[in-house]
Amino acid sequence: MAEPTVKLPEYAELPVIDLYMDQLLGMVNQYTNELVDQPITKSMINSYVKKQIIEKPTNKKYSTDQLAELILISIYKSILPLPSIAKVLTIVRNNLAIAKVFDNVVYSFNNQLESTKKMEFSDGELIKKSAEFLAINQKIKQQINHL
Repeated sequence: MAEPTVKLPEYAELPVIDLYMDQLLGMVNQYTNELVDQPITKSMINSYVKKQIIEKPTNKKYSTDQLAELILISIYKSILPLPSIAKVLTIVRNNLAIAKVFDNVVYSFNNQLESTKKMEFSDGELIKKSAEFLAINQKIKQQINHL
């Protein structure tokens, strides 16, 4: 069985038109379905808006920036707590363009994924790599908490 092809889109590949909720859900889940255990839902998006993690839609439409933010949230929510993700997105919105940050994440992710495609791990190596991942994840959480 062939390995599924996973690749995140660059910001320029995202639609430039504003999207209604159902279109937004379809796009986010299309891009992230191979990466996450739980697809994003309308209630999740409404909660993110209510908690001001993403901005309110304009005339019930979501922008390309909001789509990019939701893709990042969807990916990171399995490894980072929502308050940490919200903190990072707030800093990004205040200091940088979401497009630049999104493309940096996508570039890093796609390159890392490509470099690991042919890797095979023994049980011991798998445990070691997962421990390394957990340690890096912990360090990232600590640094985000200090922001």
